Amino acid sequence: MKNRFERRKKLYKKTSEKSQILEKRNVTLKQIRKSKKDRNLLKRRIEMISESNKDEEYLTVPPDMIVKDLASENIDLIKKSLKHMKFTISQNPESFYDFQKFDIINTLLVLIDSENLEVKLEIALILLHVSSGTYKLKQTILDFGSHLVSFLNSKDFKLQEISLIIFANLSGECLNFRNQLVENGILEILIGLLEPNISFDLCCSSAFAISNFLKGEDPPFRQIVELNIFEKLDNFFQIEKESEIHYHALWILSYLTSVDEYFNIIIDSNLMDKILLFLKSNLIDLRIPAIRIIANFLYSPDTKYYDYIINENLERALFIFTNIIGVLNAKEDKLIKEICWLCSAIFNSKEEQILKIIDIFEKKCQTNILEQLSKIVINAHYDLKKEAAIALMNAWEWDSVFINFINNYKNLTDLLLGLFSLLNSSDPDIAHMIMDFLELLLNCFPKLAVLVENCDGISMLEKLRNHPNKSLFQRADEIIDEFFGENYDPEFSDEEY
Repeated sequence: MKNRFERRKKLYKKTSEKSQILEKRNVTLKQIRKSKKDRNLLKRRIEMISESNKDEEYLTVPPDMIVKDLASENIDLIKKSLKHMKFTISQNPESFYDFQKFDIINTLLVLIDSENLEVKLEIALILLHVSSGTYKLKQTILDFGSHLVSFLNSKDFKLQEISLIIFANLSGECLNFRNQLVENGILEILIGLLEPNISFDLCCSSAFAISNFLKGEDPPFRQIVELNIFEKLDNFFQIEKESEIHYHALWILSYLTSVDEYFNIIIDSNLMDKILLFLKSNLIDLRIPAIRIIANFLYSPDTKYYDYIINENLERALFIFTNIIGVLNAKEDKLIKEICWLCSAIFNSKEEQILKIIDIFEKKCQTNILEQLSKIVINAHYDLKKEAAIALMNAWEWDSVFINFINNYKNLTDLLLGLFSLLNSSDPDIAHMIMDFLELLLNCFPKLAVLVENCDGISMLEKLRNHPNKSLFQRADEIIDEFFGENYDPEFSDEEY
């Protein structure tokens, strides 16, 4: 049973990591939790840099008429037509497909070379709105890459900033486009714009673009590190007032720490101490990437980084633990999922280490951390329930931790109901995890079989017998046969336990 449980533990960590910034899955919520925040940030950025339409009323003009007018030699008519097109696409980016029917790409590629700055700005704003659309829509404007790069060298800050946000929006998903830009030296340009004293807005937009360049498969970590990104980030943290630049800096670090190659740079430069301070930020959006950076250290295969975070400095560990409890007690839903993942990383350790951590939580923080996680399993919605269960299972891998908890926990019925509800999960790994928990429970406490039945454990397993996933229904069969087969006696009650 222990070997099976060891094997399943790897799946728990894998399942949790899939839902993090490491992008283990395709473009879904599990690909990157930052995406929603990115969209909100992009929306605000567009609102700030787009010209207001309040002073002049634009009508929705048919695409064919707009494209026809764009072929005119009258520069005023071209500007007006571009404004009409911008207005239409700002209302619905998907309307760009209607313009494609009239060869709009080639028309814009000709106009974008115009010497007229206003024409360039209008086209850039059109591309900005298109870049905020779906992956398929983004693909339609990749041919403008070289022009957008040239805009970065413009003396017009607004044109530069629009281009940066377009790059940020495209590079996170269009990986071939990103890789081509990297080969052509765009990272040097982006790093060069990380100067908040020259233009804070340009600096923020460039950092935003860099963070998105570090998404996806085979990100350009080495290239960005060779350009002294850590020195730039350290300078950002010298800025006392929390701001958008800290948000992007933390996200860049969260991506760079998805591999442990650069951990020593962070340690040697004392960046971690600055990162930890954001755990108590009033801005949730700053706390989330800080949590993930810490979790990345804890998940490293090299245990010296775990020791650096947890064991080398009790004050540092207590600071982290106190902030964990603060989030759980404040019931900040947006952060609880992140904190559960951090707990999973903290429990990614040896038996004596986990016992030590539980003891610190109880004596120094006056909290039973396993009971706190159990409350989430009992009361929270699916996403939080799942993450809390994964954290518990990482701790319960060790029999001494598990047995001690079950012997002392007073709300076992509700906990079982919460855990068994996860057997309905669409993720087979989660259902397997709960069945492994059930096997562990009944091996350690066979008299609890009746309680399992009373909590609908058997009926949930029976449903899995009809599951299309072969490994799930076979596993359900094994547990039913082993613990609820011919030798199962309901009179052998859990009350005797």
